[in-house]
Amino acid sequence: MLKNETALQPIQVPSLQEAAIERIKQYIIAAGLKDGDRLPPEEQLAQQLGISRTVVREALRAMEALGIVTVRKGAGRYVRGFTFDPILDNLAYGMLYDFHAFEEFLRVRERLESCFLADAIANLTPNTIERLQSIVQRMREKAESSSSTDELMDEDISFHRTLYESLGNSFLLKLLETFWQVQKNLRQRYPGGMDTLEERGEFVERHQALLEALARRDVALARERLQEHFEGVHKWLSVQQKMSEKQSEK
Repeated sequence: MLKNETALQPIQVPSLQEAAIERIKQYIIAAGLKDGDRLPPEEQLAQQLGISRTVVREALRAMEALGIVTVRKGAGRYVRGFTFDPILDNLAYGMLYDFHAFEEFLRVRERLESCFLADAIANLTPNTIERLQSIVQRMREKAESSSSTDELMDEDISFHRTLYESLGNSFLLKLLETFWQVQKNLRQRYPGGMDTLEERGEFVERHQALLEALARRDVALARERLQEHFEGVHKWLSVQQKMSEKQSEK
């Protein structure tokens, strides 16, 4: 090769399935199909797009997995409204073994919750405060009993969901649900952090302290207490990372 000659990069040729998916997407847009509109049968769609029926079938199945179309038994395939669910579900699975990715996602969650906290406090009602108090009380009872870590995590999830659900932001809740599921899966796979009564007590008191700041509608204090809550997660994560590194060295 000549000194100044640039190596040619291989051309990325899309597979037949990928090409078919793009053609079907273009068809949906051109036809003005919306959420709930029925797609033509496979044979008709294949003829209109000039693609074999087999390739169309494979492309449609892939689009089902992506959440672009949905199947109604005995009625055919329909356009599905946009949803992040498949992306977020894959995200939860992909971080099951990756502590670094989980730590990055944790940082995102911290910023999200902190950012939306002022709005959540503005929307707090006496009923919501009572619900949060009930959750903390259940959490305390479970922490002092032989309840599992999973049960404590479920109460943690209920606390944060109750705090933010009044915002009516379904995407925010879905992001948080994804985080909760990842954290719960990781804690099942890598136990620790809430094994002793002292650790369980600290877990409850962090929520109690946050609740008190919420009840006072003190945004600055609530953010401070929220960060203290996350420090407990970071502490557990740091321990698990070190243990994982030691096992890798063996």
